[in-house]
Amino acid sequence: METVGCNFESGKIFLPEMMESAEAMNAGVEVFKTFIAEKGTGALHNIGKILLATIQGDMHDIGKNIVKLLISGSAFEVIDLGKDVKISKIIDEAEEKEVNIIGLSALMTTTMGYMPEIIEELSELGLRKEFKVMVGGAPVTEEWAKEIGADGYAKEAVGAVRVAKELLRK
Repeated sequence: METVGCNFESGKIFLPEMMESAEAMNAGVEVFKTFIAEKGTGALHNIGKILLATIQGDMHDIGKNIVKLLISGSAFEVIDLGKDVKISKIIDEAEEKEVNIIGLSALMTTTMGYMPEIIEELSELGLRKEFKVMVGGAPVTEEWAKEIGADGYAKEAVGAVRVAKELLRK
């Protein structure tokens, strides 16, 4: 998937080919998980858990779904809460599922404002150090991510995989 991502970034392949590759990878991973379960050799190794959500008020999830395909094909366990997800649900699920990273998506500038609210709420609850927070979406910029105190930002789905891996190393 890293090669596919590089080919997408360089313009050698386009979104349909990238999505097909990610879907094929995920199908292969599912077959592999079944094989391992049948042989009793233990669980497929995940490098970390990431919770993904499109922020409340936002019904757009194509970008988040592409991120999900690529990240799940890169040895992460993904908990996808879907779209239009309230702050309290994101925090509750992150705690319950003991994730490493919370990934937030917004496509509208009107919903971006909930991203800093999640970070503030995590701080108020004393949970900010428990979770790395990464943000993305069409109106989101690297400057915005820094301004709100996010730990990571990716302009596109391929970069989200790199950012998530970097956040785990920190």
